Amino acid sequence: MKVRRGFVSNSSSSSFLIRTTDSIAEVRQFLENCIKFGNDNGLTDNDSCSYDLFFEEPVDIKCDIDFVEDIKYYLKEYDVNIEDYDIAVNSAGDNSIPYWMWEISRAKYCCRRVHLGY
Repeated sequence: MKVRRGFVSNSSSSSFLIRTTDSIAEVRQFLENCIKFGNDNGLTDNDSCSYDLFFEEPVDIKCDIDFVEDIKYYLKEYDVNIEDYDIAVNSAGDNSIPYWMWEISRAKYCCRRVHLGY
């Protein structure tokens, strides 16, 4: 596990970087609705998965300067300018964001999935 100034990443962490005018609450509600959809349609391991199983709390990139500075370290290998995005949603654990969740999110938002760790 890697730790830099309070931001924790392990070798299987990932993040969605989202460009949107939606609030953090709206993004979280969208993701909660996706999880409910997954639970109702057999896409999750069981029918009672929750937000916290997949994600940490969303981060307002425009306001959280410490987060931006910390995540830049992990974005070196990508052609990504973190300041071009509004909200970051980090995985709660190893490989916790399923591919189907990424596909649904990408259909709604202009977003990028990035791997946080080596």
